[in-house]
Amino acid sequence: ETEEPKSKAEMISGIVVAGVIVVASIVAMIIVAVVIQHQKYSVLGRRGQQLISVDA
Repeated sequence: ETEEPKSKAEMISGIVVAGVIVVASIVAMIIVAVVIQHQKYSVLGRRGQQLISVDA
């Protein structure tokens, strides 16, 4: 079965869609990583403050 070659417009649109999906996934990963780190630092900061207050 020989399929007709896709038109340039279809190829370009497919590439654009793939690129958008890749960029969106990367951005989502970055946001998740930043949120996780922020939560870790905020928790550590709270623990640190508690330890300091206990020591004092």
